[in-house]
Amino acid sequence: MGVTAAQARQPVIDWAITCDAVGNSYKAAGNYGEASKLFKAAMEVKTTVLGNDHLSLANSYDSLGSVYQEKGDLREAEYYFIDALKITEKTLEPECHETFIRMDKLARLYIKEGKYKQAEDLYLRASHFWKVESSKYGDEARVAFALGSLYAQEHKYEAALPYLERALELAKKFNGPDSIAVVPYLK
Repeated sequence: MGVTAAQARQPVIDWAITCDAVGNSYKAAGNYGEASKLFKAAMEVKTTVLGNDHLSLANSYDSLGSVYQEKGDLREAEYYFIDALKITEKTLEPECHETFIRMDKLARLYIKEGKYKQAEDLYLRASHFWKVESSKYGDEARVAFALGSLYAQEHKYEAALPYLERALELAKKFNGPDSIAVVPYLK
């Protein structure tokens, strides 16, 4: 693998980021083949220029995972979501919103695959992120809701209840008791 000259790095990275943006447009239009090609090209450039542990590379992995998930190839999506999460966890603090978003995507994929234990493990790990300071994005409520919903889906109603109650309490605290954002927590 070659090394990019220092003066060429920024234009090359700009090109890779453009590939991601155009790939997102193709993905939105349902052209998964072109989107996948662009995300892979961006990934190769980022790996060469930035190395294997850069958040921008995690974004490309995440985008590829989304393409495969939308195509119905859950196994391949899982591979990319796992790598995106690993890189994100190496580069950001656990309580960062982006870390939770990646965990949530992977956990939701696990649920689609029927891998409930893996999903539960991710959500339980995420539920410990905000012991010192609350999330400024409402992630605590979403984690509690996801765990409660997962347990309810598995017919573990006694386990689900405290998480769902906590989710509603956190959602009201974060959004305000009269906010429309609380509605999903009332189901």
